[in-house]
Amino acid sequence: MLKKVNKKSLQCLTDNEILSKWKSKAFSALALKDMARYEIRAKIDKSFIIGDEHRELLEEFLNYLEQNKYIDDDKLTENFIKHAIERLKGENYIRSKLEIRGLESNVIDKHISINLDADVAQGIIEKLWKVKFANTDNAENLEDTYIEPSDDYDGYSKNNNYNLKAKKHSKQIRFFLSRGFTYEQVYEFFRKQKKQKKQN
Repeated sequence: MLKKVNKKSLQCLTDNEILSKWKSKAFSALALKDMARYEIRAKIDKSFIIGDEHRELLEEFLNYLEQNKYIDDDKLTENFIKHAIERLKGENYIRSKLEIRGLESNVIDKHISINLDADVAQGIIEKLWKVKFANTDNAENLEDTYIEPSDDYDGYSKNNNYNLKAKKHSKQIRFFLSRGFTYEQVYEFFRKQKKQKKQN
C-alpha cells in the first residue's frame, strides 16, 4: 500500500517564505545524491500544493539552483554515463535510465557521443564476452554465434527493422541486449570477430 503524502499549503506565505521551504526540501535531497532539475521539481511538486501563481517562482528557484551549480544536468549526465561504462553497460540502458530521470535527449546524445563512441562500445562488448563466455567450460564457438542481418537490412538506422537472426547460441545475443547494447553494436562485434578469425 502506497503511503499517502500530505502536501503542504503555500497559502498566506510570502515568496521569501516559500523559497525558504523549497530550499530546505531541495538541499535535503541534494545532500543524499546529485539530482536533475526534473527530479527536484518533482520532489517539490510532491511536497507542496503549487498553484499557477507560483509556477513561475518555482522555475526561477530551479534556475537559481542551476546558476549556483547545486544542480547540473550536464555534469550529472556525464558522470552517470562514465559510471555506467565502468559497469559495462550499453547505450540503451544508459538512455533509459537518464530519460526516467528527466534528462533532455540532446544532453544525453551529446555525452553518449563523447564518452560512448563505437570503439568504446565494441571494447565493452569484447570485454564482456571474454568474461562471460570465452573462459567457461561450455564456451560457445564464436563463429557459430555470428549473426547476420535479414535480407531487408539496410544499415544502422534507428528506425530500421533489423530482424537479426542467429545461426546458433542466441543466448549470447540476448545477454548483450539485456546489458543495454543495440542490435547493430552486437552485430558489428560478431561480424568483426568472424572477419578476424578468417584472416588468422
